[in-house]
Order: sequence, then structure tokens, then C-alpha cells
Amino acid sequence: MIEKKNIIQRLKIIKGHLRLVVSMIEREDNCFDIIQQSKAVRGALKNLNLLILEKHLRTCVFQNTDKKQQTLITSFINYYV
Repeated sequence: MIEKKNIIQRLKIIKGHLRLVVSMIEREDNCFDIIQQSKAVRGALKNLNLLILEKHLRTCVFQNTDKKQQTLITSFINYYV
């Protein structure tokens, strides 16, 4: 449940960032500022995807593997996520 709340909260933040990008384009703000905000959206989406991947690996995948594979999955999560 906490993970779901965390994911939804992150999505709301991303939604706000996207609205800002749209507003900046409509106002014809400086291109570099728009790109910087767009990069923030991309970074937030990347972090969201990592959170979702970690949740999937810790639940769906982890529970259906043997001890050796669980060790590999844990190592993968610790290294990449």
C-alpha cells in the first residue's frame, strides 16, 4: 500500500512538471529553461520506472525463484536500483 501511494505521489509530481512544460511552451519561454524542465520530467520518469521495477522484482519475480536466483536478483536490485 505504501508503494502504491509513493508511485501515485510521484506520478502527480510528474504531471505537475509536464503542465509546467506545456505552460512554458505556450508562453514561449526560453528554450534552455524548457529543456531543463523537460529533463526533470525525464529524470522523474526514470526514477519512477526504477521504483516499479524494484517492486516487481521484489514481489513477482523474487517469490517465484530459488535461493541462488534470489541472491542474483538482490544483487541486481542493489546495483541498479
